[in-house]
Amino acid sequence: MSSIVTPKPVQSLFDMYLKEQIVVNRRYQRKLVWSLEEKEKFIDSLVNGYPIPLILTSKQKDSERLEILDGLQRLNAITSFLECEFSLNGEFFDLDSITLTKQLKSQGIVKQQTPVLDSDKCSTILNYEIPLSTTISKTNDFIDETFRRINTGGRTLSKQDLRQAGSLGQIPEIINQISTYIRKDSSRTDIVTLKNIKSISIGNSGLNYGIDIDSIFWVKNKIILRDDIRKSRDEELIAYMLSYILLPKSSETSATYLDKIYIQDSNENKSLTVEINKYTKDFIVKSFNHIFDELNKIFKNDRSSFSDTIYNGKFIKSSSSFQVVFLSLYELIINEGKKINNYKNLHNDLSLIYEKHYSSILGSDKKWRNSDRTKLIQATKGLISNHFSKKENDTFQPGGWIKNLENIINESRTEQQFYDYKAGLLTISPLQNKLNFGLIDKILKTLTAMTNSNKGECMVIVGISETKDGAINHQNTFSKSYIEYNDLFIVGVEEEAKHIYKSLDNYLKAIKDYIENSDKISQSFKNTILLNLVNFSYKEKEILMFRAERGKAPEAYDKQYHTRYLSHNNDIEIGSQEMVDLFANFNS
Repeated sequence: MSSIVTPKPVQSLFDMYLKEQIVVNRRYQRKLVWSLEEKEKFIDSLVNGYPIPLILTSKQKDSERLEILDGLQRLNAITSFLECEFSLNGEFFDLDSITLTKQLKSQGIVKQQTPVLDSDKCSTILNYEIPLSTTISKTNDFIDETFRRINTGGRTLSKQDLRQAGSLGQIPEIINQISTYIRKDSSRTDIVTLKNIKSISIGNSGLNYGIDIDSIFWVKNKIILRDDIRKSRDEELIAYMLSYILLPKSSETSATYLDKIYIQDSNENKSLTVEINKYTKDFIVKSFNHIFDELNKIFKNDRSSFSDTIYNGKFIKSSSSFQVVFLSLYELIINEGKKINNYKNLHNDLSLIYEKHYSSILGSDKKWRNSDRTKLIQATKGLISNHFSKKENDTFQPGGWIKNLENIINESRTEQQFYDYKAGLLTISPLQNKLNFGLIDKILKTLTAMTNSNKGECMVIVGISETKDGAINHQNTFSKSYIEYNDLFIVGVEEEAKHIYKSLDNYLKAIKDYIENSDKISQSFKNTILLNLVNFSYKEKEILMFRAERGKAPEAYDKQYHTRYLSHNNDIEIGSQEMVDLFANFNS
């Protein structure tokens, strides 16, 4: 191992940022948590020439990419200021100061905000030399240990961030997966470029990142306050619930207990890990997420938040009450194999539960114990169990696809090569009376390109327009409104299905029949696509999802091989070096 300390001008770091040479490992790295005030103060330090802490990075021997170990907030402050996302004392960076930002401006990627900062101050910022330490390592273990040592010794992290920084293993992995699912800031892979981290970060006052903090389940339902999301209190709450689900008798409600479950060799950690291995990590994550999806249905249907329902309109931070309700539903649905048969009546009974059962224990400043939690869960189950019925199967079986569409859309913003979208499979300008089978061919071709380029599941989602014009065209044709979400437009396929085939079932059958009879892809790839073709509803819009995963060898489309780069398919010439590299990649 060796470390190189070099000063890097801000301008050079910004160039690396644009080239996506600076990355974040979300397996252990902190979120974007700095406030607008903290960002402004940092930029002011650069203008006035004050010294700033060393930024720590790491890189593999033969790589140009730098992985941030310490300094994410500072680097984000620099790059976002240069892109005019916030001002310094009311004045914005002059995009004409350097070629890099001038080009972004001319391309319409960033917009010049006014008033403009003095050119001398802009120059001072651009020329400020950031102290940068780069450790060259051949292994990830060294990077992991470095990150843990940096962050477990810090004072600025929240208690939960300190726990997460100092722990690797199944427990923090599960908590992280569930947390990102609920916040909708998940990413397809652990490594995300600094440039893309904003699109899957949670906004706060004055900082408009990809995810609106007020739309998050926790904030919307007044379970956790906005400022507490920054402190990872949601992950803390999930950790409490996870420990109870796995070890209901020995779980505790104290912060000290949480500390222990994050220590890898502790008895508490070992006991929980044993239980995780009994169920599998995948089952626990999907089960957890399923209960959250059910809770969303309960409170969305009645247009009232969790806190409003439980506390009859009073604004009370309600994390303890939420634990009880969530764990009650978990026991009924997952452990006892039941399903909700009346969401509205269940909601109505939950509105009575605080005064009937919770107030005596949770209505005081006295700390509650695990025995209190168990008592309240049993009382809750007794009150709401008549709104559940037995499933045909005795236990909950997580399906092959339990994933929120919003999460997929958020992930696709940083991992374009795994995803593609189509508004529909029907030509609507002018309106046709048959499927455009050429569009299905394009989907099959795209899936071969995706699987040739990526490990893991790839998908093409039909019923979502990438442009507003396309959504408006769909709306004008079928007189059905669209749903806008994160710069995409959800139109659904139900109208075109009814237009051509009178029903969704007939529509799906026509698509499957066409794929089944196609001679442009291999039989094994055909089987994979047909097996994994799913449709589901999102806010009364029917979505069609084509999915595939790479096999043992590259897939050809119509005797031609393709790869995928971002949102583009690339042809590969027979006998070219690209062809050799493609097959070598599979063989390795």
